[in-house]
Amino acid sequence: MAYGQLKLDSISNWSYRSYLIPWLIGIPLEVLSGFYVLKVIMDSAGDIAGWNFPQVAFLYAIGLLCHGVDDLLFIQGRGIDRGIIRGEFDRMLLRPLGVFFQFATGAFNWCGFFTIIPGIAVLGYACSLLELRVTLALCLFVLVVTAAGSVIRGSILYLIGSIAFWTKKSSSLVVLDLTLKQRVSIYPLTIFPKWLQVLFTFVLPLGFINFYPVSGLLKAPIGLHLPLPLDLMIWSPIVAAILFWLARGLFGYALRRKYESAGS
Repeated sequence: MAYGQLKLDSISNWSYRSYLIPWLIGIPLEVLSGFYVLKVIMDSAGDIAGWNFPQVAFLYAIGLLCHGVDDLLFIQGRGIDRGIIRGEFDRMLLRPLGVFFQFATGAFNWCGFFTIIPGIAVLGYACSLLELRVTLALCLFVLVVTAAGSVIRGSILYLIGSIAFWTKKSSSLVVLDLTLKQRVSIYPLTIFPKWLQVLFTFVLPLGFINFYPVSGLLKAPIGLHLPLPLDLMIWSPIVAAILFWLARGLFGYALRRKYESAGS
C-alpha cells in the first residue's frame, strides 16, 4: 500500500485535475481487491490463528484508516534523504520556525483520502458482520486508535528516514518499512513466530498500530502471554507519544550534528 505522493503546493497537480483520476480509481481498487482475496482465502482455510474473518476484516479496516492518515500527514518522511542531498534544509534553518515542523508540514498527500474512503467502507462491513452497534464508545475507539496508529507509522518512518543524515540514502529502508507495515497491519500478529511477535511489540512496535487495541475490543487472542495487558487501548497513544518524541529528537540531533549544507 505504498501509494503515490501529491503535494498540496504543486500547482501543476491542480492545473491538470485528471492527475487525480488514476489514483482515485487505482488505490481503492487495489485496497478492495486485496480485501476480497483475503476473504476468499479465509472462506477456504477458515480462521487465522484464532481470528475469524469478521475480526480480521475489522483489523484490516483500522489498518487502512491508519495507513490513509499516515499518507496524508507524514508523506514527507519518505523524502528525508532527498532533502539532504538537495540541501533543502538550508532555507528552513534560516526561518524562525522549527525545521522539523517546517519539513513535516511541507506537503499534504491527497492520495491518503483514497485509502481512507475504502477503509471506512470495509469498517462498516466489518461492524455489520460483528453486529457491533455504532455507539459513541466505538466511534471514540476508532478515532483514538486511528490517530495513535497513524502517529506510530509516521514516527517510525521519520526514525528510519533520519538515518539518511549519516548514510545520505535511506530509500531502501523506507521501502522495507512500508512493506512491513502493510504485512503486519493486515493480518493478526499471532500468525508470526513468537520471536517476531516480540520484535513487533517491543523493538519495532507495529503491533500497537491496530492489532493490540483491536484484539482488546473484539476479545481476540494476542499470542503473547505477559503480565502486561497489551490489548488495552491506552497503550497505543502511549507508544505513539514515545515514538514521536524519539523521532523528533533523532531528526533534530542528526540535523544539528550531521547535516552538511549545500552552500559553498
